[in-house]
Amino acid sequence: VSREESLSLSARKSVRMERIWMEVNADALRSNYRTLARRVAPLDLFAVVKADAYNVGAASVAEILKDDVPGFCVAMPSEAAPLLGFGRRVRLLGGLFDDEIELAVRHDMIPAISSLETAEKLNREAARGNRILDVMVKLDTGMGRFGFLPDVALDAIRRIDAMSNLRVSDL
Repeated sequence: VSREESLSLSARKSVRMERIWMEVNADALRSNYRTLARRVAPLDLFAVVKADAYNVGAASVAEILKDDVPGFCVAMPSEAAPLLGFGRRVRLLGGLFDDEIELAVRHDMIPAISSLETAEKLNREAARGNRILDVMVKLDTGMGRFGFLPDVALDAIRRIDAMSNLRVSDL
């Protein structure tokens, strides 16, 4: 039994799959992206393709949008692998584990920073590679999950921005 047949068989146990399908229209995807990008200009609009573009296929979506987008967003560095060949920036929306820092810096990803400790580690790794790394400072908007709280955010941004090998490019 192939992987596809196995997935199909296991899914059919709970849902009749012939009634459910997904179709992605490349022209509509491109048109929708361009419409949104025009509305937010001059800001950059990255395409979010985390979780393998929500099971559509990150590489497939990237292929469709590669000529229009400045970059892609994923949750973690391992999701960036199929995107690196498109010549676009990759923004990391989730936090980094220590063993992911070198990879993120080596591939010039834009990591989300939610602690000064992570910023310091990224700064050291970027210095080792003699590079300036763009970073996104993550702000906690009230859910208490990830990011700097409002009462410390401005100080954190200033401290991160003062690090010699980091450049705050986004919030």
